[in-house]
Amino acid sequence: MKIVEILYNPWEGGAEEVSYLLAKEAIKDGQEVEFIFGQEGPFVQRVKDLGCRVHFVKMHSPFDPFAIWNLRKIFKEIKPDIVHTMFLRENFLAIVASKLTGIGRVVSTVHRIEPKTKTQAFFNRMYSRGLSAFIATSKVAEKYLTEEGIKKEKLKVVYNGIELPNIKNISKKSPVFTVGFVGRVSSVKNIPLLFEALKNVDKNNLEVMIVGDGPEREKLEEQAKGLKLEKVVSFKGYSKNPSVFYKEFDVFVLPSKIEVFPMALLEAMSYGVPAVASNVGGIPEIVKDGENGMLFTSGNVEELAEKLEKIRNEKHTKERLSENALKSVRQFSAEKMYKETKKIYLEALG
Repeated sequence: MKIVEILYNPWEGGAEEVSYLLAKEAIKDGQEVEFIFGQEGPFVQRVKDLGCRVHFVKMHSPFDPFAIWNLRKIFKEIKPDIVHTMFLRENFLAIVASKLTGIGRVVSTVHRIEPKTKTQAFFNRMYSRGLSAFIATSKVAEKYLTEEGIKKEKLKVVYNGIELPNIKNISKKSPVFTVGFVGRVSSVKNIPLLFEALKNVDKNNLEVMIVGDGPEREKLEEQAKGLKLEKVVSFKGYSKNPSVFYKEFDVFVLPSKIEVFPMALLEAMSYGVPAVASNVGGIPEIVKDGENGMLFTSGNVEELAEKLEKIRNEKHTKERLSENALKSVRQFSAEKMYKETKKIYLEALG
């Protein structure tokens, strides 16, 4: 089976990680994988290192006729069995190009759930008719798409998966209580809420690591200064190997306003790090409050601070959450994600 994955922006986010892991598992399974990107970016080299052939097509909009024409040429050349897209722009272009060539079934994965205008929702419903399957990465995403008017028979739920590390010892030697965040530093992650919560947290032997980069970083650095948190909060920037940081965390915080199915949360749990996360989107499908982590009401500063202090001060609670996090995250492996996705590919091919 020849699979072509299309991403307009080859950056280093959750969608790219899903694409990478699907390609890696597919290659291990003996499949052939190629990528089409809309531009250059750091993710391009990662897939080249997997041995994947890479193509580039400029995609100025979801309705770019030149992009459709160029995708059509590539499809005619490489003859894909499956075309897998990740976002709206690529979806529409790939559907039209595949219809024009009669080559390839198009499958799309949904990585965002966010309010749409009536026009956007209309086009979402229309282009979904050209898809063989719409993959939702959480049940809440499936519900959202159903309410948008996407037909249920098009929808399949496949949870994101990660490469599970071999963790033998999860004990940490440092006496400093380390609170960590890993991800894109954007407004949707709501990191200012964490900083506000720190007002109600004991600052002695406390360290807060923000691992990642993004448009909100400068504003957050100013906020940290304004709250006099410079000695507590450190900005580590983007890391190609966040496992180095997960090993240092005592707790992982995800105060997001909305999430579909966050990869960083799974990664933290795979290192035995208990999470304190907002009760939004697909997060409750991963974190069971009081069992393998803790949930707090989105936007509630006091509740976030209270749960951080509970993990800090109750050693038995932290150990129990850590052990349960390690156990529960096993169901979210990259191998399982690929096997379930492959079933959808094969169904599309008939």
